[in-house]
Amino acid sequence: GDINDDGFLDIVSNVAGPELSNLWMNQGETGNYIKIKTTGVISNKDGIGTWLELWVQGEKQVRYTTCGTGFLGQNSDFTHFGLGNATMIDSLKITWQTGHIDALYGIGTNQKITIIEGSTTQGEIYLDEDWQQEQDSTVSTNALFDIEIKAYPNPSKNHVNIQAPGTEIQAVELWDAQGRLILREVLQGETNDLNTSQFPQGIYFLFVYTRNGINKRKISILR
Repeated sequence: GDINDDGFLDIVSNVAGPELSNLWMNQGETGNYIKIKTTGVISNKDGIGTWLELWVQGEKQVRYTTCGTGFLGQNSDFTHFGLGNATMIDSLKITWQTGHIDALYGIGTNQKITIIEGSTTQGEIYLDEDWQQEQDSTVSTNALFDIEIKAYPNPSKNHVNIQAPGTEIQAVELWDAQGRLILREVLQGETNDLNTSQFPQGIYFLFVYTRNGINKRKISILR
């Protein structure tokens, strides 16, 4: 992983002893990068099994997200792309476990971004006809959408009233259209008011976490 967040991958060796743990810092001199974290909505939340295809300066790079790389070994949960001297990424295509595809274009380098499943398709997630979700005996496979959520006014200017009838809201997250988490608040009760006056105009994705499950809404903020 990138311990000091400079875009150059480092290595940590953590041993049980008697030897000491070691950290090898990458002293790379030049080169641009991007780091991408995937967050599933219907796919698993960590985006494990997601296929990323990046085009830059006419060349393609691909990555496949995994949850482990070997015995007692683990990479960062950010997928890293080295970009050389490129200052702009032509396109990034993300294929999720569900078969849904998100695509971004003209992305700046030397940053880390989070991509939410459905964030480039207005919150709509298209399922491959062959995709099947594993059944959990204690949780509905459609639990994400089982919870009734109300968010209004929408579009809004300075505030959004959030309601979850019949259950208790525990937290909310607000993500922008670029997949960046811009707000997380711990809340209580069935009804809460979210202050949106500090955010610029645009499309956002509101995730509402309740005692009985989660759901999301696409909201518009006007200025």
